[in-house]
Amino acid sequence: MKSADELLQQDVIDELGAEGNLDASTIAVAVRDGMVELLGEVPSMAEKHAAERAVRRVSGVRGIIDKLSTTATQHY
Repeated sequence: MKSADELLQQDVIDELGAEGNLDASTIAVAVRDGMVELLGEVPSMAEKHAAERAVRRVSGVRGIIDKLSTTATQHY
């Protein structure tokens, strides 16, 4: 039987995959005590924000630890 964290991890992975504005294949998801940690690289800040929004839609998430980096070059 899967633990609550394992079930939540799968729900988060499924929601990231369903997010139309995001390629979730480069995102790893870890869950501990309902806290979701996102790791990996995404092409833009827009995709980083899309990933955060997707995670927030999942019931049972207590918080997000966002360790995603972007591959886009920042111009100021």
